[in-house]
Amino acid sequence: MSFFSLQRMSFRRKLTVLVTTATVMALVLVGAAVVISDYVQMRGRLLDEAAIQAEICANNSTAALSFNDPETAREVLDALSADPNLMAAGTYLGDELFASYQRMGSVVVLPDVPEPVGHRFGAMRLTVSHPIGRGDARIGTVAMVYDLTELHLHLLRQIGIVVAAAVASLLVTLLLTRRLKQAVALPVRHLAETAHRVSQERNYSIRAVRDTDDELGELTDSFNEMLSEIQSRDAALRQHGEALEERIRERTSDLELAHAKVERRNAALQEARAQADLANRAKSDFLANMSHEIRSPMTAILGYAEILQQETPPDAAPDRLDAIETIRRNSEHLLRVINDILDLSKLESGKMTVERVRCAPMEIADDVIRLVRGRAQGKGLTLTLAHEGPVPATIATDPTRLRQILLNLVGNAIKFTEAGEIRLVARMDDAPNAANPRLAFDVIDSGVGIAASRIETLFEPFTQADVSTTRRYGGTGLGLTISRHFAEMLGGAISAASRPGRGSTFTVTVATGPLDGVEMLSEPLAGLPSAAAPAASLTTPAPVRPPSLDGVRILLAEDTPDNQRLITHHLSRAGASVDIAADGRTAVEMALGDADHATYDVILMDMQMPELDGYGASRRLRESGYRGPIIALTAHAMRGDRERCLAAGMNDYVTKPIRPGELFAAVLATRVERPREAGVEETTPPAGVLDEEALLDRCAGSPELVGELVDLFLEGCDERMNTIRTAVANGDLSVVRDTAHALRGAAGNFGATPTTDAAARLERIARNGASGGTLTEALDHLESAITELKPALLALRRVHTPPST
Repeated sequence: MSFFSLQRMSFRRKLTVLVTTATVMALVLVGAAVVISDYVQMRGRLLDEAAIQAEICANNSTAALSFNDPETAREVLDALSADPNLMAAGTYLGDELFASYQRMGSVVVLPDVPEPVGHRFGAMRLTVSHPIGRGDARIGTVAMVYDLTELHLHLLRQIGIVVAAAVASLLVTLLLTRRLKQAVALPVRHLAETAHRVSQERNYSIRAVRDTDDELGELTDSFNEMLSEIQSRDAALRQHGEALEERIRERTSDLELAHAKVERRNAALQEARAQADLANRAKSDFLANMSHEIRSPMTAILGYAEILQQETPPDAAPDRLDAIETIRRNSEHLLRVINDILDLSKLESGKMTVERVRCAPMEIADDVIRLVRGRAQGKGLTLTLAHEGPVPATIATDPTRLRQILLNLVGNAIKFTEAGEIRLVARMDDAPNAANPRLAFDVIDSGVGIAASRIETLFEPFTQADVSTTRRYGGTGLGLTISRHFAEMLGGAISAASRPGRGSTFTVTVATGPLDGVEMLSEPLAGLPSAAAPAASLTTPAPVRPPSLDGVRILLAEDTPDNQRLITHHLSRAGASVDIAADGRTAVEMALGDADHATYDVILMDMQMPELDGYGASRRLRESGYRGPIIALTAHAMRGDRERCLAAGMNDYVTKPIRPGELFAAVLATRVERPREAGVEETTPPAGVLDEEALLDRCAGSPELVGELVDLFLEGCDERMNTIRTAVANGDLSVVRDTAHALRGAAGNFGATPTTDAAARLERIARNGASGGTLTEALDHLESAITELKPALLALRRVHTPPST
């Protein structure tokens, strides 16, 4: 019976239904509770008895299983036949059925493998398993299967009793409710008729007649009082309604005014947001233009400074050499400042990203030590790299960002330390089996130290320990801010501890990723010199030996005369012929000057030029069918600039200031990718320069890892070769040996046999103490091998990591 049909019933019938239903439901609930309680208790007793029998049987079967006596085990099981509910039982020795019992007529089949220890209720069966033996001395399992038919029959009998009691109660209730109808229903009916009349006539002066002196009589009186109250309030309600209408009109007017105010505020907010977006775009444009306006002249300043430095004889006036070095050093400092500002801008706008690749943290630390060792030696400082406990051989992190953090921390330590030592110590910040293990690097110096109250301000942009620090040591105060951002993006943090005059310790942690199966290194890296050594000769970089570009025709599109002369100088020194276009429109006309578009082997295209910029010139060349290689020369270093150049149709991307080594490598790479016309000698690298198949196998086929290894090698190659050249000139055989060893290991990743053989030969000669012509000859052989390897690596990177457009 539904709720709506119950509503339509008369009060008398409704009273009968409700009383009867309540009585029956109460009896059913009580009966169900009794049945369920009895069933649960009986089931629990059955389970307790089964568990006791299983435990007794397990204890009695221990000897039989221990002495491999199946007959005795069967006798123990046969003793269970007195229990009529036991259908089958079995003992297992290990995972094999050893002995079994089955009641006559039973169809239960014991499994070949014992079930887990405990019990399991099925539809008609109870299975109990108990171990034989204790703890580590467990030798088997006993399993018993019981029939639950008797339990279910008992449940059905109990349910029958409850149903019979409910039926009897229903009959008694029906008899009693018939007597109650007359006493209760008639007064209610009269009251209902009066209420209906009031509702129909809307006449609140009508009153109900009281028939009884019980609660129904009181209900009648209350109904009459309610009618009186309604009659009096009806008049008041009419008056209040009129007043309410007036207030609504007033409030509506106020809401309309408030709505207009909100719309004006929303319009103001939208305008403010548009202005903020415009300011952000202006900031990005300003940074891009600032980068271009500073990097373009820096190309000429650094380039000519290096030329002067390389071509000035050693016996020249010391003041002249110092002036040239000062120009070069301060120019590089200005570039670092610009790079820091650009990095901070990317971090603040959320455009800086990190990657997660497998890399060797100790090799990165080793590279950092080697890169800054010259600065430390120049100040007479001791610089060491060490372990503190085992550290992982590889971790999953961003190697470029980790190297940048360590370079900044170690560089700061060198800058603020006048005497003593600097230690870079690697250790695990968490246990290797922790949920999120982290690797820590401590940079410990004996420098000037920092007051405790100033430590936190070190990580704020453009902030240093105090004003005197900026005056004495220089710097922008951005390095630690950027490093903290990078460390947090790598799942770690940076902290500092210091005492004025006693030195400082900066600690950076990075997440390692899972370390399951990763080799842990227990011994520190060998071969790193720790004692300070004279470094006067380390300030002048060795000249970059140009490769042979004989016969290569190059179109240089560059609007700055200083850069035109500088780049032409480097390319001409390598044997190339160079034509110059001062703007993009002229470059397009010169490149398309003949029908075959074969005038030039490569175009070097500046991005910002008058008349037509590099992007537009490259697009116009590609639309005209030009297929020759185009290399972008740009001072832009913002996020997306490389992708923008490649989208415009360029093949490569070289940033200003132009480094001769990078420029030569980019030009040679186009020679590897693009065969020359018929009749012209091809300059592709000889067979065996590198083993591409072995490299892909070592990188598990990952194009991203291939590109990462290539970038890491090219970033450190020129620095290592400059270190070797300087050490050969100074007769520092230990530096030659260590650096050649590191270069051999890096080249070995690519299967670059000629390079590894040449590096191994140089290392061997330095270890044996040879010098003079033999050492110089080995160095020349290594430089020749690297000259062949670089373009092959660049071509390999393009093949396996194609740029996205």
